[in-house]
Amino acid sequence: MAEPTAQLAPLDLLEELLPSLPAAIERSDLGEALDSALVAVRNQRQGFEELERLQEAAPYIRKRLGQQDRLIFGATLHGLSDMGNLMAHVNTAKDLDAVRNRVANLPAEVQSLTGIAVRVWSDHISAQLVPTTKLGEVLKEIPKASSVATRVARLKQRVLLLGGQLPGNANNAEYEQCLKEADHIRTELSALGISDAVASYLRAVAEGSATLDTVTAEVLEWVQSSRLGKRFRIQLI
Repeated sequence: MAEPTAQLAPLDLLEELLPSLPAAIERSDLGEALDSALVAVRNQRQGFEELERLQEAAPYIRKRLGQQDRLIFGATLHGLSDMGNLMAHVNTAKDLDAVRNRVANLPAEVQSLTGIAVRVWSDHISAQLVPTTKLGEVLKEIPKASSVATRVARLKQRVLLLGGQLPGNANNAEYEQCLKEADHIRTELSALGISDAVASYLRAVAEGSATLDTVTAEVLEWVQSSRLGKRFRIQLI
């Protein structure tokens, strides 16, 4: 005998429901994965902001990167680009899990790139400005150069501060100002009779690397005319 329609209806509904269950479960998993991925991305907001600062720094270090640094930058940025493409084309919970796992590596990668950028920038400004700033300790021992020594000391502090930061538009403007100040200092030293050759020797004195065979006629003439002969000491090493 046939079963009542009321008893068949739930079975009919079940038959209709079963095919839709996998998609419903997938949507549920997708929602959970999306929530997890969004939390992971939001937690790395600072990392993304630092990437923006690296973008601003790029023009100032691009041509100064060594081969190894270029390889590291290239590999890391390629991976970050892949992450960006993945985030833009998420289709499944698996994709979202991949985003969450990939974003977790962002702080270490950004720190590595930032470290390279700061080091390359610092090396560059040091090569341009440190030869001048090294004169400070020696110049302050020369009476007629004491005012210049004060300017050199101030420049040194600016260079130290600049060298510990990422390059960028503002820092590059400060760097250009430091270059101008270094030029002014060299001009003032020249007016005091301290030529580039003498300044080079004084830097060697400051570094403790000056020797008798590097005392040129020009340096000796300057020492004698400045009456500073007694301020220099000869030591056998």
